[in-house]
Amino acid sequence: MKRCNFKGKHSILILFSILVAISVVPVRAEEEYHVIATLEPSNPQGFGGFGGDIALSGDLLLVGEWWGHVDELGCAGLAYLYDTDWNLLSTLQAPELKLNAKFGYSVDLDGDMMVIGSPFYDAGGLRWAGEAYVFDSDGSLQFTLQSPNPQMQGSFGMEVALVKDLILVAETGGIIQGYAHPGAVNVYDTEGVYLTTFTSPSIKPVGGFGDKLAASEEFILVGEPGTTNRPDVIGNVHVFDYDWNLVTTIQAPERVVGTIFGKSIAIRGETVVIGAIFADVEGVDRAGGAYIFDTNWNHLASLQSPAPRDGGEFGRGIAMGGDIIVMGERRGDVVSVMEGKVYVYNLEGNLLSTLASPDPTIGAQFGWRVATDGEIVVVSDVEATVEGVSKAGKVHVFAPGPGAEAEAEPELEPVETVTEPEEEPSFWERIPGFPYESIVMGLILGVLVLLLMQQRR
Repeated sequence: MKRCNFKGKHSILILFSILVAISVVPVRAEEEYHVIATLEPSNPQGFGGFGGDIALSGDLLLVGEWWGHVDELGCAGLAYLYDTDWNLLSTLQAPELKLNAKFGYSVDLDGDMMVIGSPFYDAGGLRWAGEAYVFDSDGSLQFTLQSPNPQMQGSFGMEVALVKDLILVAETGGIIQGYAHPGAVNVYDTEGVYLTTFTSPSIKPVGGFGDKLAASEEFILVGEPGTTNRPDVIGNVHVFDYDWNLVTTIQAPERVVGTIFGKSIAIRGETVVIGAIFADVEGVDRAGGAYIFDTNWNHLASLQSPAPRDGGEFGRGIAMGGDIIVMGERRGDVVSVMEGKVYVYNLEGNLLSTLASPDPTIGAQFGWRVATDGEIVVVSDVEATVEGVSKAGKVHVFAPGPGAEAEAEPELEPVETVTEPEEEPSFWERIPGFPYESIVMGLILGVLVLLLMQQRR
């Protein structure tokens, strides 16, 4: 009869033990975030759109409520300025209120300057010509901006951006070179002086040039997503320098009509993220996707929802800060249907965390807009219910970490204890990620397997 001979099998036993030990060590969880503030409109209104656009800069947060009623004027629009202790500093409105003007439809913030678009304002007797307004951080109006060429349905102020002492205002309607609603971007200095206008290198009707803007110290990115009303128009993102020269045009890796590539854009440093919110993913209609590029315009990675949903619109909201990318999926499923989800990635496109509203509501569109400074993450819940008012809107602020315990631990009477001297940890206890119990379990299982193998011989 053969005896069990472990000679030559020691390496197998050790390897097996390590594999078992690794398998029983808990896998690192996703990075945690917790809610530190929830902001609500001071006068909740049905379909108010609080959080329709948001901007975060330094210690200030600007929130638009573009469907808000003011003095009984429907959709006149409002905007709210908060500090990062989440105190309301100012409530802003247009200098001249008008029905359906949608003040607050677009907002941006940089230092002590705020710009707020009102793209459906009837200016100069022209319906929906649009205006934009510049305020300081005290909430005082500095000046009003208008298109250098006001047009009916020009929608000046549909998108705004502040960068490098410049004010960019998109005008997505009007007529250019005989084409209807191709879009243009107007540039002003911080005194309100008009500098220039730039347009698409390939002007097309309903192109939506300027529908989304993003800028860095080197580049201005202009989305031209097109529209599903013109399925022959495939979305593009055009890159300009600060001499207004076209640097390049970024296209989706998969050129598919109707994906609205360029409907959302973010740039920070050498990383660019662009959303295609109507892209089909794994056979799921309009689930949405996004793409990461570098500033040599190489495609680095593609992002999609971990659970693609029909009409989910993953990538509707995009923001970057520090070393994270924040992506909104405004119709993602959480508890029931279409409450919305938000995902946090690193710059390589690895998922770090998934965020949901602290009070998810069907159809609330959590993730419609997002903002981040690299630490906190701000998310609009644009159709959330507030104080019983349906679709009034909220904004939630998240911070990294698990958050405070729901209840404080009860205080206990002090007990006199004798502290034993601490023992020096063993060799195994010093190995991170390899608990002693795991090694023992691995050794036991390894011996059992070897015994079974010997018996079969």
